[in-house]
Amino acid sequence: MNVNEIYKKAIEIYGEREQSAMAMEECGELIRAVNKMHRDPNIKNRNEIICEIADVQIMIEQLIILYDLNPVDIQRMIEAKTERLEKRLEEHEQSSLH
Repeated sequence: MNVNEIYKKAIEIYGEREQSAMAMEECGELIRAVNKMHRDPNIKNRNEIICEIADVQIMIEQLIILYDLNPVDIQRMIEAKTERLEKRLEEHEQSSLH
């Protein structure tokens, strides 16, 4: 079974609502892990963040399937938002020079 098939099977077995709720839960766990990192940046917390990022990425892939989203549209949005960030950074650098 490939990864996409695994995600589809998880949605089929556990249900759309449950997997959507799980995505929210995993995002919350990532938030808590990042917050811990702010308080105590040791290796244990770094590994926890790695684990939570992996969980969130898995759930994002399931949300893409669940809501029938086009990965190309998501990539385009990422590119647009990255370009916007780049412009903001350039503006920030320019304002810092004056």
